[in-house]
Amino acid sequence: MGGFFKSADRLRLVESPTVDMTIDILWHVGLGLCLLTGWLLAVFQLPGTWFIVAATTVYDWHFDWGRITWQVLAVMALLAIAAEVADLLAGMKGAQKAGASRAASWGALAGGICGMIAFTPLIPVPILGSILGGLLGCFGGAFVIERYFHSDTGKSAKVGLGAAIGRLIGLLIKLMTAVVLSGIAVGAAIPWGSSS
Repeated sequence: MGGFFKSADRLRLVESPTVDMTIDILWHVGLGLCLLTGWLLAVFQLPGTWFIVAATTVYDWHFDWGRITWQVLAVMALLAIAAEVADLLAGMKGAQKAGASRAASWGALAGGICGMIAFTPLIPVPILGSILGGLLGCFGGAFVIERYFHSDTGKSAKVGLGAAIGRLIGLLIKLMTAVVLSGIAVGAAIPWGSSS
C-alpha cells in the first residue's frame, strides 16, 4: 500500500512534453499578467512592487527554485522596500522642503491617502482619479494643517504644492521600481541556454 501512495504522489495526468510545455507557457503568461497587475497597483498607490515580488517568488517555487536565485529575489525585495518607503515619505519630504511644520507633513500623508480614496470613484478614469486624488489630497492636507497653525495663506499654498510635487515624485519612483522589478523578473525567468 505504501508503494502505491508513493507512486501516486508522482502520478501526472498526462506524461507529454507538449503538456509540460503548455503548462510552462501558462506560468510565463501568468507571471506577465501579474507583473502588469503590479504596475496597475503601483499607480493606485497600493503595494504593486510587493505583488511583483510575490508573483516572482511563486513562479520560481513552481519551477522548484531553479529559475530565479534567492539573491535575485532578495534584491527585488530590497528594491520593493525602498520604493514603498520613498512613496510613503515623498509627500511629507516635499512639504518639509517647502517649509512645512511637522503637523503639515503628516497632514500631507493623511490627505494623500484620503484624497486617493475619495477621488478614485469620482473621476470616470480610475487611474486618473487615483493619481489626481492623491495629489489633491496631499496638497489639501498640507495646506489645511499649515494654514490652521499659521495665518500665511501664501506659505500654506507653497507647502501644499511641495507636498503634491513630493507625492508625484514618490509615485514616479514606485512606478519606475515596478518596471525595473518586472525587467529583473522576466530576465531571470527566461531559461537562458536551457531546454525547459
